Amino acid sequence: MLTMEPPVLNPYEAPATNLTEPAVPTTQQYQFRDMKAFAWVTGLCISFHIPYAILITLLLKQVITLPDEMLDLIDGLYAIAFIVGVVFYCMWKYRCACNARYFYGGPLRYTPGWCVGYYFIPILMLFRPYQCMKDIFEKTYLRLAEKV
Repeated sequence: MLTMEPPVLNPYEAPATNLTEPAVPTTQQYQFRDMKAFAWVTGLCISFHIPYAILITLLLKQVITLPDEMLDLIDGLYAIAFIVGVVFYCMWKYRCACNARYFYGGPLRYTPGWCVGYYFIPILMLFRPYQCMKDIFEKTYLRLAEKV
């Protein structure tokens, strides 16, 4: 008669579980976001630079003179316009990168956050923002031109 031996248990074997494989994350759906307001505010702040540069040039050549209080006020307004312009430019560039992902339908070489963040890293700020904008241009404009 055949006798069945009990199965040999391996004490080093991983215990059996009822867990299933984790689901593969789906890609994020990118949404188009309008950028006109950011572009207008950025352009307005940048356009303040031209009359300021002319004023400083006239003051340096002593064509006109202004009281010190007036110069302090003008410098303060220029500093505020410059900071607001930088913030809105960064927001505009972030949205450009997000919209490029929307038009391209997938990720780009650089994330939207890094497209802005590279401006604040000393050595990378010399070439990486250009590469980001080039990537955004290639994925949006050239891709839209192919569809036409």
